[in-house]
Formats: sequence, structure tokens, C-alpha cells
Amino acid sequence: MTYFLVQFTYKDDQIKALLAEPQDRAAAVGQAVAAFEGKLHHFFFAYGEYDGVALMEFPDLDSANACLLTIIAGGGVASFKTTVLIEPEAALRAMRKAGSAQSGYAPPARRFVAFRDQESGESQSSYGHFRPAGPEHMRDEPRRPWQREDQASDESFPASDPPSYSPGSG
Repeated sequence: MTYFLVQFTYKDDQIKALLAEPQDRAAAVGQAVAAFEGKLHHFFFAYGEYDGVALMEFPDLDSANACLLTIIAGGGVASFKTTVLIEPEAALRAMRKAGSAQSGYAPPARRFVAFRDQESGESQSSYGHFRPAGPEHMRDEPRRPWQREDQASDESFPASDPPSYSPGSG
């Protein structure tokens, strides 16, 4: 069985209908879930980004999809977000399997636009990679003449504070 966290927002007219004629929406949703061999564990109304959340369990993904599509097709919700939940035991099995597999996967290579092409050709992680300061190490030529302030700024990058420089101080 697989658990799902469902977050939803009602349309304005549905909220007005609930105020005009209060209804047990948990029972209605529970009945829909049961029709697809699922179980509604919890149903909550909420304040914030979503009007409510539900914790559901289904025997398989097809049953969950069919149920959720049926609810959405009813037209009462303005937004709907579903998150597949992974039980701790299943997560451990997945971690062990991922740790023992030889997939050969590598993340996409990062290309830093500030580097010249020959400097960006590393196939391994570029975290911590930096280029030397100065216009001769930039990929593109500066658009104006390089000045001492430019050099000081380039040498301090990516520091959080700009360099201190006063004309005539050195």
C-alpha cells in the first residue's frame, strides 16, 4: 500500500456552498477513496496556502490516480497537489539499493560563463573552482579599459563585501 498526502484548495463557490449548507466532506472523500480500494486516514481543513489536506492510502498507483482524477473531475477544487509518501522502511530499502547500484549516473556538467572555455572543461564537480583575477582570465574581453577598481573588485569576488578602495590610496 502507498500513502499519499493530498493538499487542495476549494473554489470560492464551493466555500460559499459549505457555509450555506455545511457538509461532512471527510465522509464524501472517504467514500470516493473506498470506491478505489483505498483508505482515508485523515482529512483536515486548514488555513494557509491550502483549504485542506488529506492522508490517503491506496493499493497501487493506478487506483490512486483514478480516485484523484474522479475527485478533480467533480470540479470543486481550484488547486490540487499530491505527494507520494515513502515509509521509513521503504526509504531504507531504496537507500541500500541506490548505494549498491553501479548506475554510472553523473550530474550534468556545470559551465561557468565567467571562465574561458579551456578552464571549464573539467568533467568532475566544479564546486570550489575559481578563476584567477584579471581581464586576461575572463572569457570575454572587458567592455571598457580595465582599471584598479575593477582589479580590486575582481580579486574580492565572490566575497560578500565589495573591496575598499579610495582613489590615491595606493
